[in-house]
Order: sequence, then C-alpha cells, then structure tokens
Amino acid sequence: MKSSGLKIGAFVLIAALIAIGGKIIATTPFFSDTETSAGNTLQVSDIFPQSAPLYNSNPYTCSGGASNTAGPTFGSVVIGKDNGKVIVDATLQGATASSTYDIWVNQDPGGCPLSQPTAPGALTTNSSGNGTAHVEVNLVSGATKFWISAVGGGQVLRSTAVSF
Repeated sequence: MKSSGLKIGAFVLIAALIAIGGKIIATTPFFSDTETSAGNTLQVSDIFPQSAPLYNSNPYTCSGGASNTAGPTFGSVVIGKDNGKVIVDATLQGATASSTYDIWVNQDPGGCPLSQPTAPGALTTNSSGNGTAHVEVNLVSGATKFWISAVGGGQVLRSTAVSF
C-alpha cells in the first residue's frame, strides 16, 4: 500500500513538473522576443504626445532645446503631432506672476531658430505665476525634434526637445 502511494505521488509530481515546463516553453517566445517588443514600443511612442520640463534657460540648441537644465523647472509642455500639425499644450508653474508670455514652437531640422514668436501673447500667468496655453502650428516637413520657448515676465523658459 505504501509503495503504490509513493508511485502515485511520484507520478503526480512528474506530471506537475512536465506541465510547468510546458508552460515555460510555450511563453518564452512571447516574453523574450525583444526585437518585436522594442519595435512595437517605438512605433507606439510616435503616436502619443510627449512631455518635457520647462527651464529658465537662455542658451539652447536647435536639436536639444534648453541647454541650461541645472536649475528648477517652471512647468512643462506636452507636444504631439496629428494631421500635419504640431500640437502644444504649455503649462507654466511658478513663473513671473501676472505676466504675458510669447510661445515659440521650434522644429528641427527646418524650423529653428525662429525670427518671430509662433503665438505672441498666447499665455498670461495668474498671481501665482501659473498659466496654460494651447497652440497648433503646421508641421515642418522633415522635422523630427520639437521644443518650445515661453518668453515674457523677464524670463526665457525653454523645454528640452522631444522626438517623433
């Protein structure tokens, strides 16, 4: 009796190990195919808007946006593109109170540096230095990097660039 109980227990254990091994083998390609997974991730990132912080940074590069990123941030910008447009939602936080800011939408290559603001006076901050602006501009053909400047209130607030 004891011998048959051990045989049944051993059989159950072996069957369980085989089932677990089969599950591991069946799911390995799904979870370890990094080429397919990375490709899917990169494709999706081109669809969704991207966010970047705003810095008080006078220096910039056309390909990177704000160069001086050591200090505090003054809000953020969400940049997306859709149907030949660049869509910008800027949020200033803790900027100069009760001030008007021009928004400059930079696109690289082809739309940087700009000679005039994209949206003059587009954003006015409240008494706490907070404000928002929504700006849409035509997409520059071939541009892959996008960033903004918010100029006003004695500040030059620039975002770092996002890539699409």
